[in-house]
Amino acid sequence: MTLDADGRVTLGFGSTLNEALSNESFGIDNISLSTSSVSPIGDEQQVNNTTKHHQDEASITALSDEGYVVTWTSSSQDGSGDTVMLQKFANDGSKVGAETQINTIYKGNQNDSSVTELEAGGYVVTWTSYGQDGSYDGIVAQRFSTDGSRRGAEVKVNDTTYHHQNQPSIDSLEDGGYVISWTGYNKENASYDIYTKRYTKDGNEYREVLAAEEKNVSDTYGISESNSDVAGLEDGGYVVVWQGNDSAGYGVYSQKFAANGAAIDGAILLNTLQKGNQSEPNVADLGNGKYLATWVDASTNPTSIRGQIMDSDNQFKIGDEFVIADKQAIRYDPIVGLEDGGFIVTWTSNIAAADSSGFGVYGQRFNAAGERVGIKFLINQTTSGNQEDSDVALVNGNLVVSWTGTDAHGKGVFVRKFKLENDIETLTDNFEDGTSNGWSNGDVTDGGSAASQFLGQFGRGESTSKTYDFGAANAGKQVDISFDFYEIDTWDGEQFLVFINGSEVSDNRHYYWRTEANSSSLGNIDGTGSRADSKTEYTFKATLDADGRVTLGFGSTLNEALSNESFGIDNISLSTSSVSPIGDEQQVNNTTKHHQDEASITALSDEGYVVTWTSSSQDGSGDTVMLQKFANDGSKVGAETQINTIYKGNQNDSSVTELEAGGYVVTWTSYGQDGSYDGIVAQRFAGDGSRRGAEVKVNDTTYHHQNQPSIDSLEDGGYVISWTGYNKENASYDIYTKRYTKDGNEYTNVAEMSVEKNGDLRINIADLLKNDLDPESDNFNLISVQGANHGTVELVTLASGVKQVVFKAADDFIGKASFTYTIEDEHGAQDTATVYVDVINQRSTPLILDLNGDGVSTLGLDQQIMFDIDADGIKDRTGWVSSSDGLLVRDVNHDGVINDASELLGEYSVKKDGTRASDGFDALADLDTNGDGIFDQRDANYSELKIWKDLNSDGISQAHELYSLIDAGVDSINLDRVAVSEQSNGNWTGLRSSWNDLQQNSHVIDDVWFGYEKAEQQKLSLADLLEPDTQLINSSTANSKNADDQDTVAVYLSPNYDQAQSPIDGGINTVAEIAEKVEYAADSAALIQDLIEYQQIMID
Repeated sequence: MTLDADGRVTLGFGSTLNEALSNESFGIDNISLSTSSVSPIGDEQQVNNTTKHHQDEASITALSDEGYVVTWTSSSQDGSGDTVMLQKFANDGSKVGAETQINTIYKGNQNDSSVTELEAGGYVVTWTSYGQDGSYDGIVAQRFSTDGSRRGAEVKVNDTTYHHQNQPSIDSLEDGGYVISWTGYNKENASYDIYTKRYTKDGNEYREVLAAEEKNVSDTYGISESNSDVAGLEDGGYVVVWQGNDSAGYGVYSQKFAANGAAIDGAILLNTLQKGNQSEPNVADLGNGKYLATWVDASTNPTSIRGQIMDSDNQFKIGDEFVIADKQAIRYDPIVGLEDGGFIVTWTSNIAAADSSGFGVYGQRFNAAGERVGIKFLINQTTSGNQEDSDVALVNGNLVVSWTGTDAHGKGVFVRKFKLENDIETLTDNFEDGTSNGWSNGDVTDGGSAASQFLGQFGRGESTSKTYDFGAANAGKQVDISFDFYEIDTWDGEQFLVFINGSEVSDNRHYYWRTEANSSSLGNIDGTGSRADSKTEYTFKATLDADGRVTLGFGSTLNEALSNESFGIDNISLSTSSVSPIGDEQQVNNTTKHHQDEASITALSDEGYVVTWTSSSQDGSGDTVMLQKFANDGSKVGAETQINTIYKGNQNDSSVTELEAGGYVVTWTSYGQDGSYDGIVAQRFAGDGSRRGAEVKVNDTTYHHQNQPSIDSLEDGGYVISWTGYNKENASYDIYTKRYTKDGNEYTNVAEMSVEKNGDLRINIADLLKNDLDPESDNFNLISVQGANHGTVELVTLASGVKQVVFKAADDFIGKASFTYTIEDEHGAQDTATVYVDVINQRSTPLILDLNGDGVSTLGLDQQIMFDIDADGIKDRTGWVSSSDGLLVRDVNHDGVINDASELLGEYSVKKDGTRASDGFDALADLDTNGDGIFDQRDANYSELKIWKDLNSDGISQAHELYSLIDAGVDSINLDRVAVSEQSNGNWTGLRSSWNDLQQNSHVIDDVWFGYEKAEQQKLSLADLLEPDTQLINSSTANSKNADDQDTVAVYLSPNYDQAQSPIDGGINTVAEIAEKVEYAADSAALIQDLIEYQQIMID
């Protein structure tokens, strides 16, 4: 209900009074009115524009621009079965552009999408595509930029293509990548298992030290696992949950993974209650490594939702397993974690007493301790037909929910935004003082020792009521109303009535029939098992009037005399709502022909969001996966887009997530795309919605079905996908995962296992073994190393007793090297794994600012850029910054030129205490004069730093390429950096932080180690210099400092020899003295004498 203009609402009770008033007895107690903790922001909104056929299976994700994206399945929209559609919304709920078809493959069905935003911006959608992997269903994903443009093509996620791969789920990771999980058929096990695949922030598969393929996280022989969900965690790792077997049927399992992709211990059974089936799990990050898993409990009738919070070490449960929604005929239960450590769960129910027609979508807010905040709330406004299959995202602190609803042509996809309220006021009545507390015609009754006082015995219609005043300051707010209802006497078909502001709201009236002859005893209203002593909790929502008031009333049909009718009302509570709607529900899909369903949603960093869904027959061949981006205001950004590029068969069941570095990834099930039934496919998108590369096949195993994908982004900018896949060896379905880097490559820790040319790599054995896991949890040891490729490997024991593996790269080798090692467990079982080592050029570190919003970009050695990158006076061939980004520099000698690495912010920067900085952030921290961890205009050296944007990529600074921080739009730089491990073009990014522009938008700043080739010292002769192609100093300038007088000697040879000159300061008169100052020439005295005689040099 809503408070009036004075902040008041009137509550009333009554009955139909079929008998004399003296024969009717009710009891009302513990009345509570609270301002709602969740309030709607506007009305529900239809997401899909296309309404022909069904639109369903919606997924939603919040965007960092405060908008959000919804994806869904649209039936027959692409002309071939289901298709996956997407619509982006702005923060105000307006659509950003038109709904977009995500899948580029049209044959068969593309559906069951899941979407997530990426840490660095943009989002990813994953879905199921029939036939795209060559064998029934497969998992596909597509990345998008923040603006909705695709980042590459859609990709097949599942490697295993035998039989079905489906049910994808996706989530972003802290490293900017993402992870997709799905259900896939395991040919070996002859069952369905859960699989995952992790991706980097660039959309590449994330390759671990020991593995570069999908993970089977639930390998059990002959037992099928399915319905996986995946969530990236704040600590950089991720967690996968799935449905397996326990002692009484289905159970819910969890496997946590570290930031490097290594499994943390083994899988654990989450559900304590092993009675009936515990199934359809979902998982959400709660911060600090904790997570919440929820699932459907079928031991009750109707079904319920249960949940369990897990600690960061994945071994300890925080509190007991708890009931989220009791006996609510649950069908689905996604979760979103809140910034305060709490969470919101949504579900579908047909008996929750608010949606009067079929199934409705409900939500409940909880605090960090798992305690309810306010009452459950109805999300959908349209109540005709079924509203189901919800997904949730947190967008700019607001809740955005997507679901499948009913439109003019069948199923459609809708969204609605809600505001989370933190200042909650509560008014209560529990009648313990024995008075009616302002209730008109109220009769307070003693219900016995256990029940104490309650409100009861009232007559026909609204026979008793009370107005609750929250004050005018709360006018228009929603309030959550709850109370306990007891039927004390047995009734003869009586109906209990509830009124809000004089209008009856108890559509689902409470009936009781006489079960005991002539029963009229009050007894204890808590009851002892008799049906006549039952208790029911009622909840309603109301809006305060213009005075901030609401009136609550009770009554009945009163079939008998009042004296024979006994109700009990207790524990009345009215609270301002904790969740309030922002506007109306909104249809996501524009195409309404056939069905649109299976929506997935992810929030975007631009505060918008992306929704993906399955559209039936929109691509002309079964289901297809569609996508729609939304701005923060809820407006659509562009048209709905088909994600899948493969059209044959069905592409559906998508999952979408935003990436940490921007953009998003979608994964889905695609039938036949992997060559064998269902397979998992993924497609990355940039923030602008453009594709990042092609859609990729996720599952490596292609036998039978791979489906049910789930995706989430990771802290490192990558992502991880989980799915259900058929395990041929076990003849069952298992859960698989695959992790990807931020670039969309399959994840590997190669960047962490790297060594410079001619260097040694030392790995503690204990660290190496962290990547290994024994299925029976046996202890194991490393017994040998062997098989070195492009180098040598040996086991050594240090004086301290620490054992190490030492790999020495072959002389002058640059590229991919490897070695293998063997482990043995306590039963003598052995296994061998491979470690890949990147042998790279020498490195030097500067700080680079992302100036164009697509992440830091670098150039490789092949660009032939020369710069004195190690500050030794000689230019070297080096990796470099792209012309679209900028180096942070400091003109130390104030000559207007950036001469060498000592004037880049990096390891060659000299700090105030005379020592060299360890990295660029260490050098910058030395200039943070007020010590607040932020470098900005409050620091004394702010004006000295500049941004060098090398527009022509020549390694030579020019005046027009140097910008002051203000002119470059840099307001502040955050010194709180995090470790990353990324490679691009032979350069390595080791640290990352952020910088804010003048409008306080956040951007990336990286500490990048450029690969470089050091210039070799060589003996030169005049003949060498006279070679037409010889340019001694034009390509590398030699500088040296005199320790006494700081004089500089430089020798230059220009392409025009008659312009060559050598400026020499400080009164040096002899060639010998000059020779002492020149470091690059082995025979410098003879060389300079030759030059003088040749009259190509002038000494000033």
